[in-house]
Amino acid sequence: MKHTLFFLSFILLLETPESLQPLSKLHIYNPTTNTISNSRRGFLSTGAASAFGTLSLSVFPTQHARAVEPLTSEEADAGIGGGVTRKLRPPSKDKVPRQKLALDFAVMLTRSSYIEAAQLEIVPVNQLERDMYLVRTSEYQPYVKATEGAVKQGDLTDPFYFDFMCAVQYLTINRALQDPQKDFEQLEPIQNEDGTQSTEFRKVSIRRTLPDNLLIPTYEARVGATILSFLNDRFKDSEIGLLKLDTPRPGTAAMLQTFSQLLNLFLINGFAWEGKAELVSEKADGSPTFRFLLRNPATLWSSKCLANAPVRNDNLRK
Repeated sequence: MKHTLFFLSFILLLETPESLQPLSKLHIYNPTTNTISNSRRGFLSTGAASAFGTLSLSVFPTQHARAVEPLTSEEADAGIGGGVTRKLRPPSKDKVPRQKLALDFAVMLTRSSYIEAAQLEIVPVNQLERDMYLVRTSEYQPYVKATEGAVKQGDLTDPFYFDFMCAVQYLTINRALQDPQKDFEQLEPIQNEDGTQSTEFRKVSIRRTLPDNLLIPTYEARVGATILSFLNDRFKDSEIGLLKLDTPRPGTAAMLQTFSQLLNLFLINGFAWEGKAELVSEKADGSPTFRFLLRNPATLWSSKCLANAPVRNDNLRK
């Protein structure tokens, strides 16, 4: 699928009994993928990112250059992103039924979104984690009230809680991207000889080389690569696994079949009530435009909250 992205255009739509809302078109980029799992900051995959239902708070001193300021509790209480989460009501549990997500799938989506944001090196990891913590604690009670108590705290299989955590993550990530940092220091846990993490920390100097204009497309591509890797590993030996497109320009029919299978794997993991992939148009040069239609997805509310954000949580598009 990596080769097809250079000439495809996508539109992602979320469908509910109440509305059909377009989210975004695909921005194309083909970076050299360097995920957190094979970087020197791999500790993130087992530390704070291990479970967003029980996100821990760690506060370490850092040196700040040009960067977005650490979030204050007053700013968090006022609502970041213009208070968009307080203005949009979550879907009704009775009128908009949504399925439970597969736990490992939900964890993968939230973990990859966080880890790859940290891998961008736009802000010290401890600041990113602390900011997410403040957003979560400030937004949670208003959200619980708006859902009339439907949310199950800490349960990522619950579409209400998953939707909430997606909003927390991406609102915080978008805030960090407003003025990304290039040079800073952060504290990282020292690795013991047996591979475990020490309770002691060391200062690490970070100098980002990725230019600002490639931050968002790189982030999107890396999160998308993690999602595809998860699905390929899980379903590679099954009849419903993704097709392998061996040519750089496969036919439109083959691409549509692949995208339909991709959507089906999302549905199997409880991401939406139902959905379909369809061909929207095809230019004279053979370049097609596809779209995904989702009914009652797990990200219905958070996607609306992020509709005008530079980085969105439209996982199928990634």
